[in-house]
Amino acid sequence: MASPPTTDGALPPTENARWTLLSTRVGRRVFLLFVLSALIPVLGMGVVSYRNVAGHIRTLSEQRVSGTAKAAGMAFIERLMAADGQLQDWMDGGVEADLNRVSGPTVHDHPGDRMNPGRFLRRVAAVPWERRRELLGTDAAEGKVASRLALGEPQLVVHPEGRDAVVLRLVRLDSGKNTVYGADLVLDSVLAASRIYAETQYGAGICLLTGSGVRLSCDPAIESSFASASRPEELTRRGIWLWEAGGRDYLGGYWTAFLSASFGADPLVLAVAEGGDGLRVPAQAFSSAFLLAVALCMAVVLASSTLLIRRNLSPLERLKDAAQSLGRGQYETRLEIDSGDEFEELAGAFNGMARRLVDQIEELHELHVATIRALSRAIDASSHWTRGHSERVAELSVAIGGEMGLSAVDLELIYRGGLLHDVGKIGVPTHILDKAASLTDEEFDLVRAHPVIGIRILEPVAQLAPLLPMVRSHHERMDGQGYPDGLTGGATHPFARIMAVADVWDAITSDRPYREAMSFDRAWEIIALGAGTHFDPQVVAAFETISRDWYRRPAASGFEPADYARFVREGEHAHDLLPA
Repeated sequence: MASPPTTDGALPPTENARWTLLSTRVGRRVFLLFVLSALIPVLGMGVVSYRNVAGHIRTLSEQRVSGTAKAAGMAFIERLMAADGQLQDWMDGGVEADLNRVSGPTVHDHPGDRMNPGRFLRRVAAVPWERRRELLGTDAAEGKVASRLALGEPQLVVHPEGRDAVVLRLVRLDSGKNTVYGADLVLDSVLAASRIYAETQYGAGICLLTGSGVRLSCDPAIESSFASASRPEELTRRGIWLWEAGGRDYLGGYWTAFLSASFGADPLVLAVAEGGDGLRVPAQAFSSAFLLAVALCMAVVLASSTLLIRRNLSPLERLKDAAQSLGRGQYETRLEIDSGDEFEELAGAFNGMARRLVDQIEELHELHVATIRALSRAIDASSHWTRGHSERVAELSVAIGGEMGLSAVDLELIYRGGLLHDVGKIGVPTHILDKAASLTDEEFDLVRAHPVIGIRILEPVAQLAPLLPMVRSHHERMDGQGYPDGLTGGATHPFARIMAVADVWDAITSDRPYREAMSFDRAWEIIALGAGTHFDPQVVAAFETISRDWYRRPAASGFEPADYARFVREGEHAHDLLPA
C-alpha cells in the first residue's frame, strides 16, 4: 500500500527508500534480463577460455615432457660416445684379459660431480677374435656385427645377464692385435646427465627401454608406476601418454635414440615420467583464478544492475503509487521526480493530469450541487411560503453535524440530503401546501406521502443513494410516532435525526399561511420539549449551542403555549409536534 501524500500533495521521500529491487514484476523482469545478458556472455566466454587455456596447458605439459625426454635422450647418446672413448683408452692401454677374469677396476660415480661422474665402463675384457661370441652373444657374432667390427666401428649389444637381467655392452675390435674388447656400461653414470634434465618440480624420473619395451634401467621413484603403464603402441616414435598408478596420475614422454649408424644397435627408448601434478596444478591454478574472475564479474554485474534498475525503476514505482493514490480518491497527490529524463517529464504530465482531474471533479461536484440546489429551489418556488426552506435546512443540518464532530464527507452528504429532503412535495398539490385552514384527513395523507414520493423520484439515480435515508426518514420520531415508517430511536438514520431538528426549526421560525413565524424563545421551547420523544437529545444539545445564530426573525410572533394544540393540529408539521 502506498504511503499517503504529504500536506502539499507530494509523495513522501520515503517511497524511494521503501522500494526494493524485486518488489515489482518489471523490476524482476529487467533484473533477470540484465543478469542473463551479462551472465550468458561471461559464462560462454569463460567456458571457451577455460577449454582453450586447459588445452594450452595440456599442450605445454606434453611439450615439456616430450622436450625433456628428447634432451635426456641426447644426453644419453652423448654419454654413449664418451663411454666409447673410454673403451678406446682401455684398448690403447693394452689390456688383455679373459672375460672370466675381470681386468680393470669397477668404476663408480665420483661423489659430488654428477655431470662428470668418472668412467662409464665396468668389467672391461679382451678376448681373441675367435672367442668374440663370448662378448657379443651367439646371434650377434656373425654377419653385420662382425663386418662392422672389422671396419673398426663400435658395437652396442643388449646382453643377458642372469635369468631376468640384461646389460648394455660396448664392443670394439683391435684389428692390429686381432683382439675384441668389451665392457658393460655403468648405466647410473651414463644416465646421470639425463636425470638432471628430467628432474622437475613435479617429481620426474627416467627409464631406459629396449625397442621391445624391456627395461634396462629405471629410477626407483617411478619404476613401480611405470611397470603398470600401458606401453605405447610404437616406442620407436616420440610421443606422450598418461596413466594412473597407486592413486596418482602420471604423464609420460619418450624419445627414441636411433643407434644403428653410430653403434650398430637397435633403437633404445628413453622415457621420462612425472607426476600428474604437472598437468593438474596449472589447470587448478587457472580454475581458481578463473572462478574468482567470474565471481568478481558477476558481483560487478549484480551491483551495477541493482543500482541502474533502482535508478530507473524507482520513479516508475513512485508513479505507480501516485496513480493508485489518485485512484483511491486522493486527488491532491503530486509527484516530485528530479531525474532529468523521461520519468521527470512523465511526472510533470501526471501532475498536470491530476490538476485537470481535480478541476474537472470540482466542476462536476459544483455542477452536481448546483443541480440539486436548483431542483430544491424549483420545489420551494412552488409556494412563496417555502421559498429557501430546503437550503436553510441543509445549511442548519451541516452546522449541527459540524458541532457533533462529523467528517467533511458526512457533512457534504447531509448538505445534499437537506437540499433534496422535500423533493417529494412535487407530488403534493400547491393548494394543499398553501392552505390556510386545517387540512382534511385526505389532504394530510397526501402531505405525509411526500417522503415516499421523494424516494421514488431519487431512487433511479445511483449516485444519490446515500441521500435516500434522509429523504425518507426526516419526519420520523424517537417515540415511533413519525412517518412514513414509524421508526423508533436508533432505527432512524443519524443524519435523518439531525435533519428532523433543522426541518422543524426552519418551519416554525418561518411564516406559513396558517400562522406567523414563532419567536426564538417559543421555537426553542418547542424543540426542547420534543427532546427524547420527537428529537434525538444529542442533536438537540448540539443545536442549542448554535441555535441563536440560526434564528432568522428577530420579532416575536406572539405564539403562546395555549396555541400549541392548534399548531399541532394544523400544517405539515402538526404531527411532528404532537406530544407523546
